[in-house]
Amino acid sequence: VSEVVKTNNPNYKVGDLVYGSIGWEEYSYIKPDVSALPFILVNKELLKDTPLSYHASFLKLGGLTSYASLIDIGKPKEGETIYISTAAGLTGQLVGQIAKIKGLRVVGSTGSDEK
Repeated sequence: VSEVVKTNNPNYKVGDLVYGSIGWEEYSYIKPDVSALPFILVNKELLKDTPLSYHASFLKLGGLTSYASLIDIGKPKEGETIYISTAAGLTGQLVGQIAKIKGLRVVGSTGSDEK
């Protein structure tokens, strides 16, 4: 997770949070012609009140899958209802939490009462 501190790219503005292939360093310079590795804008609402470094693992496979599938593919609108099968798994739990933040009514199921 990185914060844009300076940019000439019209797709990003100073203060945006992005996820992508960036080195483990204080500052990174990304060449303008690097389009094979797009950066994903991160909703700041999901990261409020905690340091960016806390979210490095959240935004890996499970978190990125959850966020992208719900927001980019599902395109939910506040007040809608979402059904999540296997809601006890990593992706299901994260989709449920993100959906609640977005104002959706969440209904989930699991494979057993123990879950």
